[in-house]
Amino acid sequence: MFISSCPTDGYFFEKFTKGCHKQMGDIVKLYRALEVEILVEIFNSLEGEWGQVMTDRARWELALEGYFYIVGFVCALRGEEIPLTNLAGIREHLEASGKSKRPHVVVALLGCFKNEHGDLNYHLLPVVNTTSSGLQPRKWIERAVTCCEQMGYMSGPLFRDLESGGRRKPSDFELQFFRRLLEVQNCRPDLVGAGFDVEEQYGVSRSFRRGATSRAADMGLPPSVVNMNNRWRTVESARGKQASLTICDHYTDVRITLNLQRQCDLSFN
Repeated sequence: MFISSCPTDGYFFEKFTKGCHKQMGDIVKLYRALEVEILVEIFNSLEGEWGQVMTDRARWELALEGYFYIVGFVCALRGEEIPLTNLAGIREHLEASGKSKRPHVVVALLGCFKNEHGDLNYHLLPVVNTTSSGLQPRKWIERAVTCCEQMGYMSGPLFRDLESGGRRKPSDFELQFFRRLLEVQNCRPDLVGAGFDVEEQYGVSRSFRRGATSRAADMGLPPSVVNMNNRWRTVESARGKQASLTICDHYTDVRITLNLQRQCDLSFN
């Protein structure tokens, strides 16, 4: 407790601001869900660029861009969660997951993920190699890993800022995402209508996640499958406990769910 003569620290001003908020309300902006058909067109463009001659740095940037889009959608991640991808975690299971009786690829996240703290343990998300809509998660994940190795790093954040050594931000990919959407708008106005303001309607923070969830609803998937893919958990189901599994134990546990996860990935996408 302290005494202040500042007029904005008083009891009256606190009540005044609350009253203004109740009178004026909030402006809530919901980003539009990204349709899977638009994402397929984006990857057609990315694939065309991949075949061109470019520097290692440019190819690395392109691989990370493709990874950002495809993992954000198939794993139903928010934009700030995608850069939590850990390179060592993916590399550890990349080969073994491809030889599984149900071939898949594992996305490994490390950090605070959906209100769970994974600073010491990975969050492993299995996805199919190729979805029914033609998206190819394994191809772009392998490309991103290979390009990172060529750039000289084998561990740490996949989305590494080469200058600072830290983790890149999702906003680094937003302008490029808008450019891809404008390209789709120009060549496929049936998907993105002419005059549609893509920068106002879409965003990397929620469009991928909302697109995946909307796809699930359109396919009539049960809530259990949606919850599993989106990793929505309540305090009651967690019961205040946090997993203490090693990455190997965790992966063994994750593989048991592949049958259900396969339904999820194939239907979502």
